[in-house]
Amino acid sequence: MIDAVTLACGNIDWTFRRLRPRFEGLSDDEFFWEPAPGCWSVRPAGLATVPGPPWDGWVQEVAFPAPDPPPFTTIAWRFTHLVRLNAMYFDYAFGAATLEFADCPIPTSAARGVALWAEGYRAFADALRDLSPSDLDRHYEPHWAQPRTVGDQISIFIAENSHHGAEIALLRDLYRSTGA
Repeated sequence: MIDAVTLACGNIDWTFRRLRPRFEGLSDDEFFWEPAPGCWSVRPAGLATVPGPPWDGWVQEVAFPAPDPPPFTTIAWRFTHLVRLNAMYFDYAFGAATLEFADCPIPTSAARGVALWAEGYRAFADALRDLSPSDLDRHYEPHWAQPRTVGDQISIFIAENSHHGAEIALLRDLYRSTGA
């Protein structure tokens, strides 16, 4: 019988192998492309349409609570979302459980976005390999959400990366097909 850690590792590895080739050759034009009016993106702090804590002079446009309906987001925004979440999910599942969005980098180019995503993704996957099935039940209390288990965090990691990774791939297809 396969245990939950082995199953999660297989899922994470399979998702990475599916997504990583879809991100090859991503250009800065694609990264910052705004396919709809009023997109949220990542921008130099002075050009941001939504105020937020700057990271190295850049802002990821986001508001809590988000407007209804929320604005469309760029590939840059989606990569930043994944880079930041992957760093935080790693910290919460395997680290001190203290990281906040403002502590996490904002990639300011396509190459940096792909690299930071892959680095965070692999760090999470590698740490997961060292767990035993009983480790999945360990609880932690994040400062920004309800209490979770490590197993919960792994499930959320898989869902977020699959979901937003597929969105990025679809936006790349749209960019190419529209000749943007």
